[in-house]
Amino acid sequence: MLRAVFGRKIVSLRLLNALRSERDALRSERDALRFESNALSAERDELCSASRQYLYNTPLMLDRLEKIGSLLRMKTVEKYSKTRIGSPADGGYVCLADLDDVVAALSIGIGGDVSWDAAIADGGVRVYQYDHTVTAPPTLHDNFIFHQTKLGTCDEHNQTSLASILAKYNLRTPASVIAKIDIEGDEWDVLNSVPSDVLSVFSQIVCEFHWFHKLNDDEFFGKVMGALSKLALVFEPVHVHGNNYAPVLHIGNITLPDVLEVTFVNKRKYDTLDGDEVFPTSLDAPNNPTLKDYPLGYFRFPTKV
Repeated sequence: MLRAVFGRKIVSLRLLNALRSERDALRSERDALRFESNALSAERDELCSASRQYLYNTPLMLDRLEKIGSLLRMKTVEKYSKTRIGSPADGGYVCLADLDDVVAALSIGIGGDVSWDAAIADGGVRVYQYDHTVTAPPTLHDNFIFHQTKLGTCDEHNQTSLASILAKYNLRTPASVIAKIDIEGDEWDVLNSVPSDVLSVFSQIVCEFHWFHKLNDDEFFGKVMGALSKLALVFEPVHVHGNNYAPVLHIGNITLPDVLEVTFVNKRKYDTLDGDEVFPTSLDAPNNPTLKDYPLGYFRFPTKV
C-alpha cells in the first residue's frame, strides 16, 4: 500500500515537473514574441519617424478610413500568380502575370522612367504614352507611341480624356487593355469623370493614388469615394504598396501611406476571393531604395470594435 502511494507521488511529481517545464517554455516563447513585437514596432517607428504626419483621431476620420478600407479590401486571384513589371525600384509595379489577351497598354504619366512600358512593349504590345511634363520618353522603343498631352477630364487645352484615347485607337473590347496611371493627384478628377463602360475596357489598372493627408477635407474625400466607388463597379483590388518617397500618415493606431500604388483587376475576367497576403510582398521593392518599405500588414482598417 505504501509502495503504491509512494509510486503515485513519484508520478505526480514527474507530471508536476513536466508541467513546470512546459510553463517555463511557454513563458520563454511569450517573452520572445514580445521582444519580436517590440522590435517590429521600433522598426515601424524608425521607418516612419522621418516622414511622419498625423491626422486627427476623430470618429469622422475613422469613419472615412473605414469607408476607404471597404473599397480597398485586398482580394486574390487563385488561377494567376503575380509578377513585377518594370524597375526593381520606383517605376516598377506588381500586376497579375496574365498579358495573353492584352492588345494594348496605356502608360499615363511616364516622367523619367519607362521600365514598365518597356517590359510590356518587349512582349509585342503597343504602349500609348501620355505625359505633358516631358518632351519625349527617356528611352525609345518601336512599340512606344508618345503624346506630349495631359490626361484630363475633357478634350481641350492640350489635354485629352481616357474615353478619347481609347476611341482614337479603337480600343473597345472589354478587358483587353492594361493601364498604368501616375498623374500626381489628377487621378481623382479623371476617374470621377470617366464612364464605367470606358473602364470596362481595361483588364488591369495600376494606379498611384496621391495625397491622403487631405482626407479631412470634405471635397477631397468626396472625390476619393467617388473614384474608388466607380472603380469598384468594374474592378477588385489585388495588390497595394506604399510609396516611401511620400510620408506615412498616422490616425490613432492606424498608419496609411500618403501615396498608394494599387493594382485592380477586371471582375468580368477574373474571379477573386478575400485575400490574406501581408504587404509588402517579396515582389515589392521600396520606391526610394535608400529607405525601407512601409509595412502595411493585411491593409485593413479595423476601426470599429
